[in-house]
Amino acid sequence: MRKQLSIGAFAALMSLACAAQTAVPLRKPGLWETKTDARQGATMRHCVGAGSDDLMQAQPGATGRGQCSAARVTREAADRVVVESSCQSQGRTTITRAVFTGNFETNVKADFSMRMDPPRKGRSEGSFSMEMRWQGACPAGMQPGQIQLPNGMVIDPRQGMPR
Repeated sequence: MRKQLSIGAFAALMSLACAAQTAVPLRKPGLWETKTDARQGATMRHCVGAGSDDLMQAQPGATGRGQCSAARVTREAADRVVVESSCQSQGRTTITRAVFTGNFETNVKADFSMRMDPPRKGRSEGSFSMEMRWQGACPAGMQPGQIQLPNGMVIDPRQGMPR
C-alpha cells in the first residue's frame, strides 16, 4: 500500500544512492522539475550542473544519512537502473530499492520502496514515486546543486542551510 512518508523516511530513501553515485546515469545539466506522490504531491525544482548531479542526493533530507552498506546497482537496460541498499540509523534498519527509468536527458521516473525494522510509528513498509523532467537552463540566480522547495525556499544541500 502506498503511504505518505515522514521526513525521516524520505531522508532514508534519499540516502540509498550515496555509494552508487557514479553508477547511476547523470541527468542533463539545467533545471529539473521533480514531482512526487509522497508528501502531498510536492513539486521541487533542482538546478543540475557538472558535478552536482546525484539523483538521490538532489532531494531535501538527503543530508540526514545514516550508516549505509554499499549500494548494489544493476543497469538492466540503457533506460533502467535498479539501486538497492541497507541503512542503519537511530537503531532502525531501512532496506531501500529504487528503480530509475527514462532517457536521463529529459525525463526520469523513480519508484521507491522501503522496509523498516523495527517499524516507525507502526509502519514497516512504504513507497513513493517521483517524476523528473528537464525544463531548460537554470534561472538567473540559481546555482548548480540548489533546490527550490514547494514553498519557494531555496536550499543548497552542500551547505545545509536555507537561504
